[in-house]
Amino acid sequence: MFPDATVLVTHRDPVSVTASMSTMVAYTARLHRDPVDPVAIGHYWADRLDRMLAACQRDRELLPADQSMDVHFDGFMADDMGTVASIYERADQPFDERAEQALLGYRATHPRGRYGGLIYDLADFELDAGELRQRFADYTWRFQVAEEPW
Repeated sequence: MFPDATVLVTHRDPVSVTASMSTMVAYTARLHRDPVDPVAIGHYWADRLDRMLAACQRDRELLPADQSMDVHFDGFMADDMGTVASIYERADQPFDERAEQALLGYRATHPRGRYGGLIYDLADFELDAGELRQRFADYTWRFQVAEEPW
């Protein structure tokens, strides 16, 4: 459909992603469901993420190397400007003064933590970080995904 597209494959510690997705869905479910079953939500998202990451491992090489890029969350958080510049380069787009100023302007008006933060707790979903680490070990090894503290 888009033969000249550049595809970014983003990677973050799947334990953190499980906690984040489960928390977000559980909070949102309160708008239309009573009662909310956080344990069912957490286990559903752990299972779904497991399937999604298995598909990522299976299919990653189907993307043309010169039109795809793996972007790691920790790398982006440590150097967002450098990460975006490398994305522009891969996409054969100019990371010129206009693009850099747009990114700097966005960062200035959207500072990290401006609204505080959420505290994720796997125990709310009856999930265990160690068990999830084992479950997602092949993915984290394959893509060299940094583990976040749990």
